[in-house]
Amino acid sequence: MCLRPTLNFFPQIETGRCPSLGLPAKSTPHFPIESGLPYVCDSVEKKFSICFLWFGRINSKYTKRINDLSSIIISMRKYFRVFVITLKQYFVYRLSFVLWRFRMFINLFIVFFLWNAVFLKNQHISYYNRTALLSYILFVNVISTLVLGTRTSDVATQINDGTIMNYLVKPIKLFRHLAVEDIADKFLNLGFVIFEVVLILRFTGSAIFFPRNILLGGIFLLNGVCISFFINLMLSFIAFWTTETWGPRFLYLMLVGFVAGSFFPLDLLPKPLYQLLLFSPFPYLFYFPAKIFLGTVDKQLTIYYVISLSWVLIFWRLTSLMWAKGNKSFSFWGR
Repeated sequence: MCLRPTLNFFPQIETGRCPSLGLPAKSTPHFPIESGLPYVCDSVEKKFSICFLWFGRINSKYTKRINDLSSIIISMRKYFRVFVITLKQYFVYRLSFVLWRFRMFINLFIVFFLWNAVFLKNQHISYYNRTALLSYILFVNVISTLVLGTRTSDVATQINDGTIMNYLVKPIKLFRHLAVEDIADKFLNLGFVIFEVVLILRFTGSAIFFPRNILLGGIFLLNGVCISFFINLMLSFIAFWTTETWGPRFLYLMLVGFVAGSFFPLDLLPKPLYQLLLFSPFPYLFYFPAKIFLGTVDKQLTIYYVISLSWVLIFWRLTSLMWAKGNKSFSFWGR
């Protein structure tokens, strides 16, 4: 007998021709379909049809999974190319990058030797001895490279000259694209800053603490990186409404230098001011990751983590709203 499966696995069977069963096409009868399964008149043919029916279902399920995996791999390959291109751009403008790193090295050198000179006459400053405070300064310098290293400042220029439209017409997510560029920037700068720290330690012969609580500190550091990323994007999105974006960014960088713990630990400040700063996003950029790496874990660390995560979500939402609103008001001619 001939069978007609509900799923179109074999077109010959559905159209009434069953050459595999040895029946002529004209003499092949059609039978109704019941309960979503093929109607069969023989137990062998029934088993045969059920096997192929389930095979088709399993095959379609795994085909979907394979397609999803393929799309993920293609997407990863696409952003990996963005990562490589970003690294190549730095090597194209090598002198500019070297001068930038030299400037950061001089900044670290000055702050390090300033605190080193302070401890020539003092054994302790508040909770810190010489080794602890110099370790904090070096930790903060490495952390600041990861937190402040960004390519999002280019977005303001792209909005002003209209090249931001390239992101709108390409099959690529702007936030993901910028995040990958930032990762490439941080990856390259991290290698140089580690070399600079080792150079200073060899030159001065100073001893520092080895980083502790690396996993916990890394979690806080990730929040700090996200906060900085979204703040920098918001500062760049100001270009949707004005061309003057350098002023707010400069004020932000100056503010971060003093209230994020870049030059000194924040717990050296008066206690009321210190407790007030804990509710702002700035201590979670440098201060808390450096303190955790130093081995100091506060009893209220869970509360501080919730605060930092809340700031991540707040700035993510504000950045998304600015991007959506800016797209509606954006217009450009000449490209």
